[in-house]
Amino acid sequence: IELQCSSPQLLRACQAEFLLVSLSATNLILHYAQPMFEKEDLKKLATMPMPFGKYQGRVLIDLPEPYLLWFAQKGLPPGQLGMLLGLTLELKTNGLEYLIAPLRDKSLEAPGKRGKLPAHHKF
Repeated sequence: IELQCSSPQLLRACQAEFLLVSLSATNLILHYAQPMFEKEDLKKLATMPMPFGKYQGRVLIDLPEPYLLWFAQKGLPPGQLGMLLGLTLELKTNGLEYLIAPLRDKSLEAPGKRGKLPAHHKF
């Protein structure tokens, strides 16, 4: 696509806007192209430790949301770990971590985490 703009500043602004639109479209395509998760993946979120990095050893569902957001911006790792980190981020950003509570291995649970249902969720 050729961008036609009247000044170098406007051209840079047009290029930046085009890049943002392209990235948004790519993210949308990647989001809907991802395979669905399996039931076993939810259990892994509650039991699988992060294999590397600042939070090495922490169970995936206990990773801080800002860390997951940072990781997603930088690019999630390929394969199963990337899919599980993406799923963890989706659950956390939508306030659904409590769904993982019944699947936890209590010996791996982070201090202070009890997996209680949020007050606004009623069944």
